[in-house]
Amino acid sequence: MTVLIATTEQFADLAPAADGASDLFVKIFGPEAGHVRLVYGVYSLPIGAPVIVDVIFEIGPERQSTSKPHQY
Repeated sequence: MTVLIATTEQFADLAPAADGASDLFVKIFGPEAGHVRLVYGVYSLPIGAPVIVDVIFEIGPERQSTSKPHQY
């Protein structure tokens, strides 16, 4: 995950500002999925956006359930 934050030279707390994106991914995919994060502070972003989160996902094969199907 790459997080780009529109900022000034005086703002140095980029990592804590990007924690929201990391926290969201942990809530969605769980802590065992893990991720790598890179945070940049930039002077401007397209269309005046304050933050851009760029993500690349790797999708693996579907896992088979180990539970028995319900019989009705």
